[in-house]
Amino acid sequence: MNPDGSLLVVGTAQSVGPGVSTGFVLRLPREAPSGVSILSVADSAVNQVTGTVAPGEFLSIYGTGLGPAVGVGMQVDPNGVISSLLGGTQVSIDGILAPLLYASPARSMCWRLMKSPRASR
Repeated sequence: MNPDGSLLVVGTAQSVGPGVSTGFVLRLPREAPSGVSILSVADSAVNQVTGTVAPGEFLSIYGTGLGPAVGVGMQVDPNGVISSLLGGTQVSIDGILAPLLYASPARSMCWRLMKSPRASR
């Protein structure tokens, strides 16, 4: 328990490949956060924190206030383009809006486009 009443949870890191770790760090506030609060970002394929976001990677973002009260699934326009806006939720990675696969209050899932020039956290 931290002096401010928050709780820091640390999972032991175990390497499962180059740049991929099963470890995690999560800070839980003393009181329920209001508004948008991102608690963790993980690779959706293995549901693990990797420390980087690679082009083409599917991501899960966990927190509070991330999306609409009722979850919304992927929407595709007549040209086959996946929407980057679901229930008022948008995710931007390196200034590029990511196609959204799902948005809800506690979890949003997106896909980082291949054309992104560099990996980021």
